[in-house]
Amino acid sequence: MTKEPVMVEDYTPGTFLGLRPLPDAAAARYAVLPVPYEGTVCCGTGTADGPAAILAASPHMERYDEQTGVQLDLCGILTAPAVEPADEPEEQMRRVYDACRRQHAAGRFVLMLGGEHSVTAPAVRAAIDAGGPVSVLQFDAHADLRDAYTGGRYSHASVMRRVSEMTDTFVQV
Repeated sequence: MTKEPVMVEDYTPGTFLGLRPLPDAAAARYAVLPVPYEGTVCCGTGTADGPAAILAASPHMERYDEQTGVQLDLCGILTAPAVEPADEPEEQMRRVYDACRRQHAAGRFVLMLGGEHSVTAPAVRAAIDAGGPVSVLQFDAHADLRDAYTGGRYSHASVMRRVSEMTDTFVQV
């Protein structure tokens, strides 16, 4: 299968790698899901700006991986609409879960761009419910294993406790 790769100069702002929307979105194999949520942070702000910043920087990434021979712009990557932030953490978790489930139902692997990391738990739950075995590798300065933090079970400080209740296949670094 020989196709012309999309050049960096030919990009669509606001999409992952600056990729143009796919002619047939139903054929996408991967979904990049922006989740600009900042509802339970306690030490500083700005996490809601993370997804947009990553998308803005991503056109500068190399699209060809020399080790695997994969041309990323030919992989069928779709940038999904951002999950709108909710006022309440429980509602945000439901929105993230629903958005991930829609992508899984379409047969797509989800790459979520946060926001604060409390949104990890509903994404993991959605992947488990989609039927796949799920392993989680967490890189963080904190274990995030509190049962609740500031009265909330769906907090950035308790996200890995929620994940541990879903799967025992997770590693923290």
